Amino acid sequence: MNTIENWQKSRVNLVTRKSTAELKEIGEELNSRAFLIAKLTQANLIDDFRFVADDYAAGKITMTEAQERFKEIGGNSPDEIARNLAARSRATAVLNTQRQIARGVGEWQVWMETKDDLPYVIYHANKDGFVRPSHAALDGKIFSKDDPFLQTHMPGKWDYNCRCWGEQITAKRAEKLGGAQKFRKAEYDAESGFMFNPANAFRENDVTQLKDRPEVVRSMEQSVRAGKIRKIGLIVESPKQAHPRAALNGLGRMTDAMRKIQPVAEESVDKAQWDPKRQPGYERQDKKFKENNPEERTKIPKKIQDDFPAEIEVGKISAQTCSDAGFGSDPIPVTLEFGDQKASYGLTHNWQHHKEVFADPAEGERILQATLGNPKAQTTVTLEKTEDGVRKIITFFDPKTKSYCVARYDEKTKKFQLMSWHRSPASYGENQWEISGGRVLDRERQKEYWKERHEKK
Repeated sequence: MNTIENWQKSRVNLVTRKSTAELKEIGEELNSRAFLIAKLTQANLIDDFRFVADDYAAGKITMTEAQERFKEIGGNSPDEIARNLAARSRATAVLNTQRQIARGVGEWQVWMETKDDLPYVIYHANKDGFVRPSHAALDGKIFSKDDPFLQTHMPGKWDYNCRCWGEQITAKRAEKLGGAQKFRKAEYDAESGFMFNPANAFRENDVTQLKDRPEVVRSMEQSVRAGKIRKIGLIVESPKQAHPRAALNGLGRMTDAMRKIQPVAEESVDKAQWDPKRQPGYERQDKKFKENNPEERTKIPKKIQDDFPAEIEVGKISAQTCSDAGFGSDPIPVTLEFGDQKASYGLTHNWQHHKEVFADPAEGERILQATLGNPKAQTTVTLEKTEDGVRKIITFFDPKTKSYCVARYDEKTKKFQLMSWHRSPASYGENQWEISGGRVLDRERQKEYWKERHEKK
């Protein structure tokens, strides 16, 4: 497997409502560590488009074949962005950009391997009527391979359809030509907002070695911890990457415990005059409990508190999934606990948001089998900046049954604690793992999201 294919394998998927220009605010590391298409939010479509783009970038299929496959994926999709990608011109732009990025990674590795003998690069622009002024201004300039400016302005790779190229030269020739120049990055950023730094795809302690997927996740965690990104969701396993996600050895014990408290849950639900089968969804549930059973809207009935075990180990997330998600190479237990007063996890969280699994434990078991127990479940890691550090959440999603299982990672106990297991449309997940650059942008995006939902209703 060559450098480009290894790099493609290591990348995670990202879904985002942001445009290319808006993504500029997040940081230059995204294009070298993740596959994304601006404003495309459907994770399953991202995965389908990615496989085509990766095959084209690696030279396995022609442009015509890739365009036809894009058309098959997006042509009949209800998603407007996906339908746009079915158009030949848009497909060509995306495919060429992905090939440009892939070649940049491969070329950067060659540059690093030859750095001792050829430590400098001459920037060459095409001298015709189509060259952009910012590109023409760099023509003939000499850069050290260690110059951060060169990393973000690699000839032929730093802007859409860039036709520039770099010539590697010796230190002696660089000195003869006048030596290396220094430029301010901000003065030469691509007007489109496109950003790419091939160095981000490689290890800091060995610039010739690619980061693997766990390293990519940990790198993004560092960006969140440093405040460069406030929140990001990384799709680390797709349905096409089939292998066991978890062993559910304790699921039967959990279901038995849920059945013991089922009569109390049914009584609470009946009091609220809410039928989860006829009135599904959190909004209807919340409305009914507000109207008819407000005291148990957020507070679990005492009988449930008294009868439920303090902790149940539902199973263990597999070593492969833990590794892909950046949590190490060993299986990690996933537990169901009572939770806390903030209802941030456990029974308290699920009671507040998904009472239907209390009223029907068999349904809850089916959901967990479709997510944690499904070797083809989509696995996502969400990293969010907090006052204490980084909050880590792992989500398993089955697109066929619209089933979700969400768990948080507890740094103290080194366990995953179940937060919720439920059925929701794909838009729930897209909203949960949306990339975020800050609270102001978040609020604006959330307003647009809820406005769009209201208009659809």
